Amino acid sequence: MPKNKNFRSVGFCVDCDKQLYLTRGAAKAVARLFPGEHKTPYKCPVMKQYFHIGGLSREVIAGTYSRGDIYGQAS
Repeated sequence: MPKNKNFRSVGFCVDCDKQLYLTRGAAKAVARLFPGEHKTPYKCPVMKQYFHIGGLSREVIAGTYSRGDIYGQAS
């Protein structure tokens, strides 16, 4: 968790329909509040200075494919 434990959302992205987090660390701290749900932080594709949390695909969880294979980025 961030040292100051201030990992609240800074707003809502209407394009992505998800909460916005100021840092990857803040998004990761929120993702950890959902154990077993395979949540992971990622950069907002619209407002690139913010982050969202989302679930990994079944293929990535099963190890069939890497994140890079599915999402087109380095895993």
